[in-house]
Amino acid sequence: MPVKTKSIAADITREVCEKELLAGRNPNTVAAACLCYTMLLLNTIPNKKEISEVSKIGESTIQQALTIILSNRNEITPIQYKSMLEAYNKNPLINKN
Repeated sequence: MPVKTKSIAADITREVCEKELLAGRNPNTVAAACLCYTMLLLNTIPNKKEISEVSKIGESTIQQALTIILSNRNEITPIQYKSMLEAYNKNPLINKN
């Protein structure tokens, strides 16, 4: 995984945790969902099956957490990534839940 992806995912995970958006969830669920969101911001469709296998978290659990993140994306996306968020929000090809 590229260093840039890891760095962005770490920043997003920090915001999600600080805002207690996924409080009480397995840390692997939080990390997996944040990674999926990061990949969407980077205009990459996440391979949830692969992320599920590595994280040992079910795909549906990841999707549920990702849905929460997506519905709160404006609040949890760090300022330095707002331009990526704007591009994501304008992309008509992406299902934003």
